[in-house]
Amino acid sequence: MHIYHAGECQISEIGALTDSSPAAASQLVERLVQQGLVQRTEDPLNRRIKKLRLTDRSLKLINRGVTSNRFLVDLMAALTAKQRETVHTAFGYLAQASRQIQSSHKRKAEHHA
Repeated sequence: MHIYHAGECQISEIGALTDSSPAAASQLVERLVQQGLVQRTEDPLNRRIKKLRLTDRSLKLINRGVTSNRFLVDLMAALTAKQRETVHTAFGYLAQASRQIQSSHKRKAEHHA
């Protein structure tokens, strides 16, 4: 979201925000470029500096996420406090089950490695 709010940024900013080395940040940015989510250009004043901007594709994904979030906020607001508490409890159960499944898959993968 940093690029979204800033309009553009440098790879070094991504590294600082993600607490990553310059090499790791560059690899992350390269994957985003390959997926068509980020556009990388040279700074016209200093060709060693790479500027990053979001693509139309990534902006559409962000807007879709914002719309979905608004819907969920409205949906939760339509519930009573008791119903919201029930939903919160149910999500807790789902999160716990997800962690158990992930842990089980990880153990199986380590066993077969």
